Amino acid sequence: MKRLVLALLFGSCAYAIAFASAATIGTVTDAGIGSGNTVIASCDTDGVNTAYGYAYSASTPGYNVTTVSVTNINTACNGKTISVTVAKGDGSTPATGTGSVASGAANNIAITPAITAANAGAVYIVIG
Repeated sequence: MKRLVLALLFGSCAYAIAFASAATIGTVTDAGIGSGNTVIASCDTDGVNTAYGYAYSASTPGYNVTTVSVTNINTACNGKTISVTVAKGDGSTPATGTGSVASGAANNIAITPAITAANAGAVYIVIG
């Protein structure tokens, strides 16, 4: 009986350790790869502001997002590289671009490929 209790206790502990070590990454949906977002303490901990730059495209009649302006960046980030990813609403390949932070901003970072304005989804910023 003592062996059975020890075996059950050991098995329960092993399961609890394995379950506790599983990492969650935020919201996950069945439509594809899921992710969450959070601010990682670095040179800017209070968030940034973003705005899309648009250009008209005659080949695909309508406006495309071609640049992203990032402002309200803490000046402690000046001189660091900034990477911008614009996720497409349909889940296809996102558009990306890089730049550098100066005077608390990274204005007009060109993204490729251009995304139709109607298809632009979330924007993700990495500074470092």
